[in-house]
This record gives sequence, C-alpha cells and structure tokens, in this order.
Amino acid sequence: GILKKILSAGPNSDFSGLRTADGPQPGIAGKQPAMAQTLLDDHDTARPLDPATGGDGGFGTDDQQMLGYAYILTHPPFPWVFLRHLDGANGAAIKKLVSLRRKLG
Repeated sequence: GILKKILSAGPNSDFSGLRTADGPQPGIAGKQPAMAQTLLDDHDTARPLDPATGGDGGFGTDDQQMLGYAYILTHPPFPWVFLRHLDGANGAAIKKLVSLRRKLG
C-alpha cells in the first residue's frame, strides 16, 4: 500500500513510487480524492501502550509516523489524525503540519 511505499522511499529520498504513470498518487486517493480519507491509525488498529519502549502504541516508529503524517497532511484527500498521536512524541510536529494544511488549504 501507499504507506509501505512512503516508508521504503524515506531512507533513499526516492518518492517516485508514490505516483502512477499518469501522475496522481495511487489508489482512490489519486483517482477520486473527494471520496477518500487517509489515516495512519485509529482505535481499531492501534496497539496497546508499551511502557518498556516508550511507544505510544501507534503506527510504526516515531520517525515512520512522521513520514506518514508528512505525506497525508500535505496531499489530498482528507486526512485524519489519531488523537493518541497528538499526545505522543510527534504531537507538536503533527500540530504544525495540521496548521500548515489549514492555512494553505
């Protein structure tokens, strides 16, 4: 899926896999963005908090989580932010991305 492509592109900065041959991003997000929503985690997919690792129980590592939010908050369609992530290590950075998206539309 798209998140796997984001995570594999990050270390090499090769984001060419995030578009189709004719330009838009793959899947419904590229074909019908008005009908799509994107998210990294929700109450059904999040794992329990892990005090041993300090993780927030959410999607991937903190770095992977930020790559995901950087993508979904700067591209169509409508993104969702998991509330638990706002309280985690990336909360301030996610809020900045949300503010930027609101400002720029």
